[in-house]
Amino acid sequence: MSYTLIWEQNDGAESQSLQSGSSIAGGLAFYTGHIMIGTIPTKVTCSLQKIDAPTGTATLKLIASDNSVKTIFGTIDASTLTTSFIDYDFINDLATSAVSDGDILAWFYSGSSSFKYEMAATATSANTLQKYSSDAINWSAYPAGLYPSTVKIYKAGPPTITTRLPPPPITVRL
Repeated sequence: MSYTLIWEQNDGAESQSLQSGSSIAGGLAFYTGHIMIGTIPTKVTCSLQKIDAPTGTATLKLIASDNSVKTIFGTIDASTLTTSFIDYDFINDLATSAVSDGDILAWFYSGSSSFKYEMAATATSANTLQKYSSDAINWSAYPAGLYPSTVKIYKAGPPTITTRLPPPPITVRL
């Protein structure tokens, strides 16, 4: 499967942490006017890191503004992460839900210690807002420009089709 980059944010290397007992979900909300609105994302590349010795699972989801799940991109065992940021690809080629106004691309974490992700709204990313939640239901916003980050979002690209036609017939005139 090929992928076409829809949107990329590469503003720095700051990050957010999710941990049990405080913020258990966090990510980016998209609003009218953003290039993501109306597109169907199928792949997300995000930098991840562990702090201390986390246990548990982190799941990347696209959720609607009413908190219903639109797409699950994948999960990762937080204990397998390294102490340095590494880019990971999360792919769901079966995704059918387009991004709508207020949808949130968010990490959900259930576990101990801290799981860190680089994905946040910045002053240069118009029509987005960094959101976090302590219960995965009620969302609060960080000020724009507070946490620069790196994230790439893709859609399925057009399939590569190769057609080989026979040569045209030869016409001879006398």
